[in-house]
Amino acid sequence: MKKLLGIAVGIVMVFTGAGAVFAGHDPDVTVAGIGGNSGNLSGNEIFSSGDLPGAIDRTLTTGVFNALTPAALRASYDALLVTWAGDAALDLDWTTRLLPYMALGGGVIFEDPNNLADLLPGVTADGAPPGGAITVSAAVPGLTDGIADDFVNDHIKFTAWDPALSPFLADSGATVGLYGEFPGGGRIVLTGPDQDFHGARGIGGVAGNQYNLLLNEVEWVTHGGGAPGPGPVVPEPASLLLFGLGLAGAAGTHRVRRQRT
Repeated sequence: MKKLLGIAVGIVMVFTGAGAVFAGHDPDVTVAGIGGNSGNLSGNEIFSSGDLPGAIDRTLTTGVFNALTPAALRASYDALLVTWAGDAALDLDWTTRLLPYMALGGGVIFEDPNNLADLLPGVTADGAPPGGAITVSAAVPGLTDGIADDFVNDHIKFTAWDPALSPFLADSGATVGLYGEFPGGGRIVLTGPDQDFHGARGIGGVAGNQYNLLLNEVEWVTHGGGAPGPGPVVPEPASLLLFGLGLAGAAGTHRVRRQRT
């Protein structure tokens, strides 16, 4: 009985001890805000409001960002949010920077018309969008959930892209939103509408719609890709204690039955 009770207590300690061996990934995410970092900065609201646990870092200058290797960026950030009107000197090269970062499981959200040349050869784009009505052209689970055809404006039109990418936003028939996943688990979302600049939480309308899309994008490129996710469900300590005591009780009952026999 004592031996079995010790085993039950040990099981409880394994689950409830420091770190809990089956705790899974840390659900928090860390995003680097790269570029203009202006307007509503709705990425800040995502974390300050608690809509998503984590933080956004907007302190990286062009020089500091360019000096960091993809591995160093991935070690510190789960996703890069490349905001509208960034410094044209930012090194966002598709082949040497973005693809290696995504190969390590990092996520990318790209909204910057000033650095479109860096996307070659993965994506061909220009800063002359049609300027018509922007629509959700393809439903993408987790990415377009709850998103309406309601955006302030559009700064980028995509004309060619890597086969791993697919369109999901359109402006008068032209593609203004792409999404995709690459080897290594990294995901990317590229849009002409700039959610970080225009989005605002909880007010409805266009600003609310763009806030919701940015929230979806951050969740999709992090929890949906190779970055930290929720991980396995961990039972609460109280449930585990009851489980352990149940094992002990079952062991006691089994012993009594053996004695009677």
